[in-house]
Formats: sequence, structure tokens, C-alpha cells
Amino acid sequence: MPTRYYKSTGSEWNDANSWASTVGGTDNAGIPTVLDDVVFNASSASSCNINTSSAVCKTLNTSGYTGTIATTSIIRTLTISGNVTLGSSTILNGNGSMIINASATLTSNGNSNINLPVSFKNVSSSNTFTLADNWTFNALFTTTADSSPLTLTINGNNIYCKAGFSINAGSNADATLTTGTTTIHITDTGTISTTSSNNGGLGNSLTFNAPGKSITLPAILYYRTGTLKYI
Repeated sequence: MPTRYYKSTGSEWNDANSWASTVGGTDNAGIPTVLDDVVFNASSASSCNINTSSAVCKTLNTSGYTGTIATTSIIRTLTISGNVTLGSSTILNGNGSMIINASATLTSNGNSNINLPVSFKNVSSSNTFTLADNWTFNALFTTTADSSPLTLTINGNNIYCKAGFSINAGSNADATLTTGTTTIHITDTGTISTTSSNNGGLGNSLTFNAPGKSITLPAILYYRTGTLKYI
């Protein structure tokens, strides 16, 4: 697969001149496609604005990158169809979502700066998301699907939600089951939501650990296997 490296002179995702085909390269390699691996590194420009509703890549690696990748509005999204490896100090900002829509291994490297909504998504088939380490989401975390019935599996380590958790969102996700070995922790004020007709439900262990915070629950939540814990 081709690789696109964000250049030291880069400014926007949707600019062919922001990308090189080699590390430290100066060529204008073109805007990443769904077939391209995308790399941000220590020599990349300190900011990258996602100013398109169709930013895509195959994989994303920001190891060593201490800059900011930002979606500029709610309709500006980044869709990744494979593995994600974040640098520990990379900053992800914005109101538009980062969507991971294929089975993948996800490595946060302890990053605590994930400030944009994140969605794990099934597209026509069931996906498995393997967490190589813990993930903390400072904005809404969503599982979703574009058809049903499907199984969305999240395995390994823990997810910490600081701004809510939307389970099996989407009008066509009613019979989708979110499950796996990952424990999902609700650690701050937020809302757990799901469609009232969703009979797929949740199978991951769910822990509430937000002393003194207000957590809003849905009228109905189909809870399957796993451990439900309130601390």
C-alpha cells in the first residue's frame, strides 16, 4: 500500500501539497485515499486541519507527532479502514468524528488528548477491534453499523468514556450486538444512549466510576453477558 507522510510544510488534510511519498520528502504526493497508510511524525507540521467531509486512509500512525489534527466542523470526519497507532502526545480535536470502519488493532500509547468524537463502525460485515492498550475518550464514544444484524466486537484492555457512550447508534443498527472482552468505564458526566428498539444490546462489561457526577441512562438497555459494576 502507498504511504503518505504529512510534510513539515503541510497545512490541511485536503491539500495535495501537504503530503509526501517518502519520509522528509518534498514531493506533492496527493491527498490520501482509502488505500493509503498515513504517517505523522516528529518532522510533520504542527497542525493539520481536516476541512473535508471525506478524509480517508487505510491506516493512521502518529508516533512521535506532538501536533494537532483537528476536524473543523461536525460534518468534517476522518474515516480509517485499518490499524490506528497514536503518538502519546498527539492532540485530536474537533466536533467531527474519527470513524474506524474495519477490523483493526488500536494502540493509544497512553494518549489522553482524544478530544473529538470516536466511532467504531460495522460496514456490511461484523468487525473486531483489538485494543493493544487502554483508550480514553474525552468526547462521545459510539458503536454503530450500517446494517443489521451484525456483531461489533471490542477485545482487550479498557475504554474510559468521559463524555458519554452511544451503543449501536444508527437507524439500521437495531439488531447489532456490541460485545467482547474490553471493559467500558463511564468515568465522568455523560449520557449512555441507544435506540429504544435496539435488541442487539451490549455484551461488554460496563463499569460506572464517576463519584459525584451525573450519568443519564436510557429507558431501555439490552444488557447481555459481562459484568455490570457501580463503584
